[in-house]
Amino acid sequence: MKVLILSPHCDDVPLSLGGALLNHYFGNDVSVTVVFSVSKYTKNQKGNAECKLTTKIRKTEEKKAAKIAGYHVSFMDFEEPFVRPGFNKLEDICDRNRIPQMDLVWSKVKSSLLSIIENQIGIILAPLGFGDHIDHKIVSMIFRENYISLSRCIPMFYEDLPYASNCKKEFLDEILPQESRHNNFKRVLTQCVPLNEKLNLIKNYKSQITDEYVIAIKDHWNENKGEFIWTTNEGELALNEI
Repeated sequence: MKVLILSPHCDDVPLSLGGALLNHYFGNDVSVTVVFSVSKYTKNQKGNAECKLTTKIRKTEEKKAAKIAGYHVSFMDFEEPFVRPGFNKLEDICDRNRIPQMDLVWSKVKSSLLSIIENQIGIILAPLGFGDHIDHKIVSMIFRENYISLSRCIPMFYEDLPYASNCKKEFLDEILPQESRHNNFKRVLTQCVPLNEKLNLIKNYKSQITDEYVIAIKDHWNENKGEFIWTTNEGELALNEI
């Protein structure tokens, strides 16, 4: 079965699902689409790095991780915050008051993303939108607004790490989808490789991964014993057949 994972940025999927991917939990036909792949953000130059070079570095890191974890990766080449207008400091990116549909890129991202997911037959995983990062909310919201009409896809959600490590569990009630066709989403613990193998995978993102990220990933893993997705009974059956 084909599996498509929607990734707001380079590194988001290995951070959130690296252990499951390394264990081939989703099978051997996994594609990752990175939506916002034009960047001038690095851990050392927070929003002030040279855009063309940074984008190249980030894509190279993602391609290397994809090769190790066994997934195909493509890039939609939309601009991250700090490249597009309206983002001047880190606090702007995770401002809870920002409405995804009001972002300047919303319409273009929605049109392009729908052209991809409307043709997908199989499983599609999207971020839940933990942590209020505007790009995560945009990708999550576009999928939430449209997956119910995609009769050929099986929708699933994954937690946005490391942001999810700082979110209260009751926040789940606010963001889990409740639509009528798929109203029984439940949290499922994936089958993962050991934590050290996931950490080795995310070390490939040398331009991005800070010590704080690593600590958050470790703490979350130790508390939850792995990585979670949210799926339906239909989704569980599909995963069992992989």
